[in-house]
Amino acid sequence: MYGNGEQTRDFVYVGDVARANLIALESRASGVFNIDYGKSVTINELAKMILELTGSESPIIHIGSRPGNIRNSRAGITKAMKLLGWKPQ
Repeated sequence: MYGNGEQTRDFVYVGDVARANLIALESRASGVFNIDYGKSVTINELAKMILELTGSESPIIHIGSRPGNIRNSRAGITKAMKLLGWKPQ
């Protein structure tokens, strides 16, 4: 794993994206909407979840950070929730 694993990301379920697109097609709202889960998870947490779900006992190995690696990433979904009535499931 690059870095210390404390980088955060906000992931999204493809079904939420598909549903948001369908809602947007039928809506009078216009513009750009962020579609995401709205909650961040660290890469360490994600790795541990994957290990638990797969039953793997593989070690998590941290290596140096990559140049330009984004420390924290999270989308703001308030606009989609307000104007489209969409929310992640």
